[in-house]
Amino acid sequence: MVTAIANRRGASLVEVLIALMIMVLGFVSLHRLQVATIRNNKHAAELSHAVQFAGEELERSLGGPFAAIASGSSSRGAFAVTRTVANDTPVPGCKTIRIEAAWTEQGKPRKVTLSAVAASP
Repeated sequence: MVTAIANRRGASLVEVLIALMIMVLGFVSLHRLQVATIRNNKHAAELSHAVQFAGEELERSLGGPFAAIASGSSSRGAFAVTRTVANDTPVPGCKTIRIEAAWTEQGKPRKVTLSAVAASP
């Protein structure tokens, strides 16, 4: 009877060690998942800001007088916003407006481009 109890204790110690090992692997996996989630959230936030800045610049260009629509550039924080305006070739009296918001994220260049066609009134 005494040997059976001793064997049960040894087996439960091994079970506890295996359970701890599984828990540690789970925590390491959760940590890696959390780091990836934080990185993706930061990317999504920067992408959202870039689209917002480019959209504001496009609205500003479309909202002003047609003759005043011209190429230019500006910066907003870490974002460089470039506006390129070209006369639309197939349709006279129209301009193609292209807005590009560029930034650097984790050492990699990123950019968002929006475009629209404006017609003279």
